[in-house]
Amino acid sequence: MRANFLIGFLLLSLASPARADEVIQRLEAAARSAPRDVAAQTALVEALVRAARYDEANQAVTRALRATPRSLELLLAKARIVFARKDFKNAKAACRPLEQIDARAVETRICLAEGFIALQRSARAFEEIERIIAEHPERFEGHLAKADALRLRMMEAEAEAEYRHAARLRPEDPRPHIGLALLAEAAGKRAEALEALKRARALGADWPEVRFAFGRLTDGEVAREHLRAANRMRPNWVEALEALGWAELEAGEHEEARRIFAQAVSLDGYTAGAHLGLGIALVRLGRDADAKTSLTRSLELVPTSARAALELARIEARAGEVEVALELYRRAADQDRTDYAALLEAAALCIEHGRAVVAMAYLDRVLEMDDRYAPALMLYGDAKRLQRKTDEARQYYERALSGTGPVDSAALRARIASTR
Repeated sequence: MRANFLIGFLLLSLASPARADEVIQRLEAAARSAPRDVAAQTALVEALVRAARYDEANQAVTRALRATPRSLELLLAKARIVFARKDFKNAKAACRPLEQIDARAVETRICLAEGFIALQRSARAFEEIERIIAEHPERFEGHLAKADALRLRMMEAEAEAEYRHAARLRPEDPRPHIGLALLAEAAGKRAEALEALKRARALGADWPEVRFAFGRLTDGEVAREHLRAANRMRPNWVEALEALGWAELEAGEHEEARRIFAQAVSLDGYTAGAHLGLGIALVRLGRDADAKTSLTRSLELVPTSARAALELARIEARAGEVEVALELYRRAADQDRTDYAALLEAAALCIEHGRAVVAMAYLDRVLEMDDRYAPALMLYGDAKRLQRKTDEARQYYERALSGTGPVDSAALRARIASTR
């Protein structure tokens, strides 16, 4: 009992990222002093997995299994390392040692269910989960696994009910509240998600995934601090690094954003979002040539990325490569029809180079979607003025004055005056 209390206290102490290493060291000491205490060994493995120290976790569970080689709890902990690593190739085989010892044991069923969830095979996961619940109706892990599987299927009401049932079965466990937070976040219920995360944290779950979720759901410096904490607690976490990079970019910390995105790219060169963020940070730092390399790679990885195409178009426009820029503007506009920026910038570039007819073709696309959009009407007036059709230009300027969207009213009135 005392050993379990100590382990629980140490896990709760993970609340401070700065103390995470110290806590793991204490758990290691507790595990060494009681090599046959499965709870002590499992607590150490779980803490190492949460910190993404997977090799150390694997070494710890391997040592523990030498003392208790048929422990289903330890074998389940070993399988969970495979799932946490997203090692899909070995996920199916991870539960085989448990099946060989006792195929009907609840730990085996839980392992299989979690493995199928990791493989995104919710139908097979449900088969195992239903067996767990039928044989052990009050088993916390069965209801938690079912809630996770329902969440993956976007069955919001059913998943919420299962998470709340799991929370009643084990009120001291933060995991149902983390699940409720992720469920609410996916449904766009920000306030509910934050409340669930606060509850999980109050129960001691100041874990990397909790801080990451807080970072996604908050803004400004608060979000940045949560994301920094997530990255301290789980170094080299590409998703969290990318999120922190975007937060730093939004805060105007362009060099810090560049450094973070570069780290993410070095860890996973196939992360299109990190390449995109790196490219934008480099643009803000005035390094167009380097930015072009990153943005091109982002567009190669995700050919439908409107933002990457738009940023590349701007670089080409600044370099005077008009035809290349226009092709990229067209590509960006085709991929995101809700954002008029690419069409407006393409039109402005055409007007700058005396190509009024082409400019109006871009602007027609905007006005087909919103015939009162003032920035497009103002540019249309500029195109007409370029053609020396001052009366028509004035009509477009006057329409822009009473239109929607942001325009420089003083500049617009000056244009109207110039056509009289």
